[in-house]
Amino acid sequence: MDFHNSYTLVDCPLSVYDSQSAPAFDRVFLGIGRGEALNEVTSGNVWPSSIERFGRLREALHLIKKLWSEDWVNFRGNYYWVTDSKLYTKPAKPIPLYISGLGEQSAKLAGEEAEGFVTNELDIEIIRNKLFPALAEGARISGKNYEFLDKILFIPASYDEDKGRAIQSIRFWRGSMIKAFFNVDMHDPRKIEENAQIIGDDTLEKKLVVFTSAEEAIKKLKKYVDVGFTEIVLTNSSPNRKESVKIMSEKIIPHFNDD
Repeated sequence: MDFHNSYTLVDCPLSVYDSQSAPAFDRVFLGIGRGEALNEVTSGNVWPSSIERFGRLREALHLIKKLWSEDWVNFRGNYYWVTDSKLYTKPAKPIPLYISGLGEQSAKLAGEEAEGFVTNELDIEIIRNKLFPALAEGARISGKNYEFLDKILFIPASYDEDKGRAIQSIRFWRGSMIKAFFNVDMHDPRKIEENAQIIGDDTLEKKLVVFTSAEEAIKKLKKYVDVGFTEIVLTNSSPNRKESVKIMSEKIIPHFNDD
């Protein structure tokens, strides 16, 4: 279990793809996903159907790999094409490529084509009974060992000795807890915030890592470790982020690393 690396998580290659990007450095991975309207539509792009977004994701993945591994690339797909394209700064070693998603289709694609799967799905039963089996099926199809795939959870966290302050500091994540926003054309952050008012503080406390002590955080995180995540990315949304980092580094991370 990895509780210490720092990452930039996921890019969306659906509408804008920079074929000359992504030179490699140590401790870098590239995560890609289907995107969300909040980012894509507000950048002047049309929001495609889920089927098209998945097709774009798969095609972009194929093109990225070609640019990383081949000298001169000519490619024409359904959504992207390049002519005599060369990535001059190629990775010195393969960059881990992760696919992000909330559903079985993306999880299966990650098992087939990537080195890992990133999700912010927090329902243990969905993870155990749907996402990870789909990831394993993708790995089986491609001849990979499922156990060697990275499984990364993205989850907001907020620490304060006063639980009310910890909850108040994490409320802005409410919109991300309505999964429909990731699929439909809901791009206006004002409307997302308005609709997110239905998410109560009790739900935030139950679903996210809101904690007033190291023991409380360890208890909340343990179920995700036990289900099989290899890395957990905590988005520090605490009132005092330095205090949160301190308790994580001194008590929470050592607990899991010792295990």
